[in-house]
Amino acid sequence: MSIGGIIMTNAVEKCNVLDFFEEESTKDYTTLPLNLTDGIDLNLVEDIEDSLPKSKGCDCPSRDEIEEVIEHLIANGKIKQACLLTVHIHFGLRNSDVGSLRVFELIKADGTFRDTVQKQEKKTGKFNNLVINETVRIAVATYLKTCKDKKYTDYIFTSDSNHKKLVKATIQLSDGKVHEYETFAPLSRMSEERYIKNSFIECGYNLSNDKRCSGEGSKYSTHSLRKYYCLDFTNTATRLKAEG
Repeated sequence: MSIGGIIMTNAVEKCNVLDFFEEESTKDYTTLPLNLTDGIDLNLVEDIEDSLPKSKGCDCPSRDEIEEVIEHLIANGKIKQACLLTVHIHFGLRNSDVGSLRVFELIKADGTFRDTVQKQEKKTGKFNNLVINETVRIAVATYLKTCKDKKYTDYIFTSDSNHKKLVKATIQLSDGKVHEYETFAPLSRMSEERYIKNSFIECGYNLSNDKRCSGEGSKYSTHSLRKYYCLDFTNTATRLKAEG
């Protein structure tokens, strides 16, 4: 079982988008055989090229890098960080949605894991159907064993501070009623971002988006893990299609 892999079900049947350009897939479109600048002032072309935004956003780590970091965290007893990174790459959620995950969303009252869960995105309001695969179960179960007082309604990832803050949380019940209760605050977005950056820095990676590092380096953040999820999903779909 690969830590960085994503389990997919019936992927071959669902990935029909891969068939759209099947006839053209063997051609090289790196450079189009067209004279796009014919009749256009070349100085203007240079000005346009120079005016394009240079920022490329965050980078996407490789599978080897992800596995190296997770293995490093586990070897050094940093189970929470390893679990956080694992949940990110397998669910592909924004950091605010990972932080808001509660125990009951992944685990039933009898202590067994659910197969899937519908998670509503804070930013868009859309629902994501999350597959709770074996890797996620192992990571979450291992982490929760280190949490002495974690309850069914608690957030999975909370602050490590000795002065944990209590917040009001709500649960929409099946009869339409809203249950309100107090629980420890979830891990903040800034703390979650720091955990992810720390994980890469501790493993020897130089990050261009962190003040503790200098010079050239990768730009990794929680959004990098969403990119990894999408890339790994696409690569897995392509491989499964090739395998028939």
